[in-house]
Amino acid sequence: MIAAGNEPALRAARAAAGALPIVFLAIDFDPVGKGYVASLARPGGNITGIFVHPLELAAKRIELVREALPQARHLGLIWDASSRDQAAAAAGKSLGFEPRRIEVTGQPPDYAAAFGQMADVPGEPMVIPSGPIFLRDRAAIGRLLLERHIPSIGAFREIVEAGVAMSSVSIWRVFFAMSRTLSTKLPKVPSLPSCPSYSRRAFIWQSI
Repeated sequence: MIAAGNEPALRAARAAAGALPIVFLAIDFDPVGKGYVASLARPGGNITGIFVHPLELAAKRIELVREALPQARHLGLIWDASSRDQAAAAAGKSLGFEPRRIEVTGQPPDYAAAFGQMADVPGEPMVIPSGPIFLRDRAAIGRLLLERHIPSIGAFREIVEAGVAMSSVSIWRVFFAMSRTLSTKLPKVPSLPSCPSYSRRAFIWQSI
């Protein structure tokens, strides 16, 4: 069984799989810290997979904004409940920004109100994190950013296609391919002590 995405996906897979092997693509949560695997090198049990470090990626997106916009002084950091930690204010400050953590709220999400919190600093950049709603609502996000002339960086190639200026991308297709490959190598027994999990660290490049 393959469980891709935020923690509820892996939690549901574990509840349904019993002793069947599970391969995860963990996004926005630490499978070691949450107790799903003993370690990335030797996960043990019947669960293994790939861990995408969201905080590293969040910091990298801010670095790319600084490189692309060296004169920028303010930085909008958008977040919602599933991407709270990606609003990396400390990383923004270390690169000379005055960061603004801006929560997207409402049902449906009120992106206009969130982006409006940058109205007093026109032309300053915003960071759009990885998260289900931001991928789902990429067309609305891209349209608002273009209308307001806000330079931006996102987490997905698809959000660039929708109007965000650039992205620092985890190559999701590569991850899914790796997950499928890993699932074919699982032993036919419930315990997987010698089937390592993988960190995202070596699988990042940029798309602009």
